[in-house]
Amino acid sequence: MFPLFGLIFSILPIILLVVAIYGIVAWRRRRVGEEADPGIGTVRRLYFYIVSFVALMMAANGIVLIIRFLLDSVFGGPLISSSVDPIATGISLTAIGLPLWGFHWWFMQRTVSRMPVETRSILRKFYIYVVLGVSIGLTLNAAVELLQWALQTRDFTAYHMGAALVWIPVWFFHWRLEQSEGQPSEDTLGIRRLYIYLVSLATLIMLAAGLGRTVHLLFQSGYDALVSTTVLLPDSTSVWRSSVRDMLAIGIVGSAVWSAHWLHFARRDYGSWLRQLYLYLFAVLGGIVTMLVALGITINNVFTWLLGVPTDSIASLHFNFLPGALAALAVGFALWSYHWMVAQREAESSLYESRSAQRVYSYILSAIGLATVSIGIFALMAAVWGVLIGLFREVITGKDLWREALAASLTLAIIGLPLWGYYWAKVQKSAQDPDTGDLSSLSRRVFIFGALVVGVLSVLSSASTLLFFLLRDTLGTGLDLGTLQDVRAPLSIIVAAVFFLVYYWGVYRQDRAQGPEREQAPPIIKDVTMLIGAGGDSLVSSLESALGYSVRTMRWTDQDAVLPSQSDDDCREVARRIGAASGSRVLVIPEGQALRVLSYR
Repeated sequence: MFPLFGLIFSILPIILLVVAIYGIVAWRRRRVGEEADPGIGTVRRLYFYIVSFVALMMAANGIVLIIRFLLDSVFGGPLISSSVDPIATGISLTAIGLPLWGFHWWFMQRTVSRMPVETRSILRKFYIYVVLGVSIGLTLNAAVELLQWALQTRDFTAYHMGAALVWIPVWFFHWRLEQSEGQPSEDTLGIRRLYIYLVSLATLIMLAAGLGRTVHLLFQSGYDALVSTTVLLPDSTSVWRSSVRDMLAIGIVGSAVWSAHWLHFARRDYGSWLRQLYLYLFAVLGGIVTMLVALGITINNVFTWLLGVPTDSIASLHFNFLPGALAALAVGFALWSYHWMVAQREAESSLYESRSAQRVYSYILSAIGLATVSIGIFALMAAVWGVLIGLFREVITGKDLWREALAASLTLAIIGLPLWGYYWAKVQKSAQDPDTGDLSSLSRRVFIFGALVVGVLSVLSSASTLLFFLLRDTLGTGLDLGTLQDVRAPLSIIVAAVFFLVYYWGVYRQDRAQGPEREQAPPIIKDVTMLIGAGGDSLVSSLESALGYSVRTMRWTDQDAVLPSQSDDDCREVARRIGAASGSRVLVIPEGQALRVLSYR
């Protein structure tokens, strides 16, 4: 069985990262304008939704067990035995959970009809989307198992059939409910986005893993047919073997759910930070990293063959990695090309968020390129050091290690130098444009200080290790070829670190020289509130970009609400007037096609 839950748990760090980033952004962009009516109160609300969730989980799992028992009874499954534990457990969970959930959910629905403000509740939306997340996860697992059974790679299991029959209706019920209520506030819309993009990410991984593994197995069949004449078991040589069908089932289920969430549910959600995070940090960057790894494996194995240090002397065995590398390259290219096309198409409609996401994306790739080149320099120094030692002494054990190090350094240089050179030149060019604000951006400062910190720590730790080896042998048996062997690693690290440390120290000094005004007179951050009508999120983002910090918003819901058309220059002028305002609290209101700036206490 494909370890679906293992896959889900493997991306938990990514999910936690997304949640943390979204929490920080939501905290900084906290909106005002909440309704004064508190509804039933937070404590009561918390009680009802927690009990509703627990009761729903009990009832749903109980019904699944009942269906499983009935199906096994009808079709003669493995549950036909003297044990009545499964049916007793199912009836118990259902008998307790279903009425409990029904009462609490009926009470909350009646409360919503009497107090519409309840639809704005973060707890309500959180409850709904947690149920949606749990039900879609269990549905994915059941769907994969059932499709693998349909493709004749698994035996039929009544449990997964029961899970599909229960969790799919649970998902549809809560999704229809959420669609009818809508998202009346930015916070509730944020919870919807969090669900959509997390599910899109998880199912995109399923799609990529299933498709990639399927393509790999197909390529492997072709490769084996070309280079081997050995007759194996029929299933191991057949193109339509069980392993192919297993992975195809994962890809099909993942693609279906990904298409529903990404292509349909999120199709008009432009201008969202979470969307940009999904697009650039995970989809586009994930595709690039996949391609780089595949290229690195291919190039390194080619060099190890050319330099005469292959793991296998037979070419067909040594190059057996090619089907997997080509499959990973194809999947990575598909991920990157599609999502990059989408990101570029949407850049015009979400200029501020897209520019910030592209900036972070470029610096991340610059960092990956820098790290790759640094490791390549380390490997090259290790290879040179190995050759020098070999001139004085024939090393019996590991005598070809310098060849392996040379192959690794050439691979890393071919991968890392173009990557670092292209993206670093791109961010340097953008930093010279004063209109972009990249010179003082957080992404640039984190990157440069990160490079300096890593470089300094690498030099200090390696210098300490180098000094230890020298003193140990000087005060002991004396310096010899063993000393040269010991100091090879720390000396290589120092050379690799110093090379970029000196360069980025110069970049840091140049940045300071180009931005003295910003360092001497930091901008005064004011408490800015903006009255804005529907569809004004892009205008708010443009003003925030001009100010350099976020603003609060109040939604203008009158029929005569206007939405001024403001260019970037207009927003910069409004930002200047906000900065010149006498008070620390500022209200920005539409006035015809202009924006009026008012100070207040």
